[in-house]
Amino acid sequence: ATTTSRSINLFDSLVANATAKTVYVIAIGGGNYNNSAAASVNVTLRTVTLTAGTGGSINATSRIVINNSAVSVSSNVIQFAGKQGVTPTASAGFTFSGWSVSSGNITANTTITANFAAKPLTMSNTSITTTFSTSAQTANINAASNGTGNYSYAITAGNTGSYFSISGTTLTIKASTPALSSYSLTVRATDGTSGATKDAAVTVTINRAKVTTEPSVTADLTFNTLTQSPTISFDTSKCRTTDESITSAVHAGTYTITIEIIDKTNYEFNDGTQSKQFSWTIKQFNLGDATIGLS
Repeated sequence: ATTTSRSINLFDSLVANATAKTVYVIAIGGGNYNNSAAASVNVTLRTVTLTAGTGGSINATSRIVINNSAVSVSSNVIQFAGKQGVTPTASAGFTFSGWSVSSGNITANTTITANFAAKPLTMSNTSITTTFSTSAQTANINAASNGTGNYSYAITAGNTGSYFSISGTTLTIKASTPALSSYSLTVRATDGTSGATKDAAVTVTINRAKVTTEPSVTADLTFNTLTQSPTISFDTSKCRTTDESITSAVHAGTYTITIEIIDKTNYEFNDGTQSKQFSWTIKQFNLGDATIGLS
């Protein structure tokens, strides 16, 4: 039995193709066996072609086995009777997902494939906070990982008004994008090699810009029968006085001026308000200060 096993293994390692073969068994040397009628058996060999699917490789491309040889898989390695196992290796961004055949017997020439699957990408959500600007702004989103590294990014939802664009992980905010409470975008990462995708939320909050010049109203006026006005100071490109404001007067009294932000969507004063009210006064003339001339 031992001699037969060795003879078949040696023969099988030398054949170049899978066909019907005849194996002869003879005794080595004299002694107890007579070689005048050598034993023989017909053996049919089968070719197993081994291939690797997208995303990986294997360490052998074929095995020649005896017909009806068993095939099995252990720890991802496919085994054939009397043969060295074949091992799959996943490429970066992929994982081995199984052989197309994992058990049974080889009864015909066949192809067995090592299959690989794309690893799921990971990408965390991003929160961006900025301030309204009349110039374009950029910010970085969190990058995808766990794949091959060949990533592209696209905004797939939430880009109402087309205020945002993306190149790589750089998000561009269009100039003069309105300062709303927040914009909720969906950004999809795609692995260009494996085809895996991952969506992540990108929240962009644009705060109102500050009007840095604080408005003021000052007056040190006394009734003099003429129309008088206080000194009013504010950023005229971003602020205005309301229609109800009294900016000049003749008579002694106290008057009110309200200065408000013109673009309330995008600007506010330093204290977060968008209008400020000021009082100014024309004082009464004191007759005791009058100079009376007699002639």
